Amino acid sequence: MSASSDDSLGGSDDGGLDNLETSERSRDLLSSFYGSMAPPPADEPEDDEPAAPLDRTDFDADAYVRDLLKTRPLDRLLEHDDGLRREVKTLGSDLQSLVYENYSKFIGATDTIRDMKENVGAMEAEVAKLSATMADVDARSARVNSSLAAKRAQIDKLVRARRLLKRLEFLFELPRKLGDAVAA
Repeated sequence: MSASSDDSLGGSDDGGLDNLETSERSRDLLSSFYGSMAPPPADEPEDDEPAAPLDRTDFDADAYVRDLLKTRPLDRLLEHDDGLRREVKTLGSDLQSLVYENYSKFIGATDTIRDMKENVGAMEAEVAKLSATMADVDARSARVNSSLAAKRAQIDKLVRARRLLKRLEFLFELPRKLGDAVAA
């Protein structure tokens, strides 16, 4: 028997490539969701198939299945099926975890927004109260100013009169001080 008969029996040397393909696809999916992840270790062999053929935009499921049925033996198809089932379960649980995490974050954000809304509402009430108090202080200040305006004018008039009297007093005492200064 030749190497081609070994390949038809599933005895080819790339038996671990399905698992590698599955792990690379999982890594690629997680990397596309979370951003760049660490590249695969250098000691893993490269796959001959295009990376994640199921993820391509031009993926044709019927053609892919026909190709698998033509090129792979039954045991490899069963291994591939098991790998796909594991990958679907893994991705499903990863997706469920992400949904729960994001739901928790959403609930936390909702609580934060509600707290902020309550704080802003309380702050608005405080600002309205402060504004009313300031308006009251302004009104009282205006009343005090208006009631003291007449007295302020009187006080100003009295202060001017006092200054004038001081000057006159100085002028009246000037001759006596000059006489005392000359006598001394």
